[in-house]
Amino acid sequence: MKITVGPPFFNRVNAPLGIALLFLMGIGPVIAWRRASARNLWRAFAAPTGVAVLGGLALLPFGVPPGLAWLTFVGGLFSLGTVVQEFWRGMRARQAMLHESAPRALAASWTRTGGATAAT
Repeated sequence: MKITVGPPFFNRVNAPLGIALLFLMGIGPVIAWRRASARNLWRAFAAPTGVAVLGGLALLPFGVPPGLAWLTFVGGLFSLGTVVQEFWRGMRARQAMLHESAPRALAASWTRTGGATAAT
């Protein structure tokens, strides 16, 4: 007996796994080790979740029905929200510590040059 796996099986199994990984990509880097209290989780995920929900609602009038494609967009927005939030917090921390301007602190956090983030 020969079993073949075609595109319908692949899509049915791997699409949900990919969407789950997309959400985990946004969750993993933000959770602080041993500091995952309810308050810290709320602070870490309130803004990215809001961006994802608003973005998901904004997709509905454009004809994107709730389903796997819609979840993929929402997951991407959630992950993008966590990345932007982390850069924002890094920029603000550099501004507070080194009294840099916002563009300089953001550029330094992208390039990891100068000040407190320089590799030694």
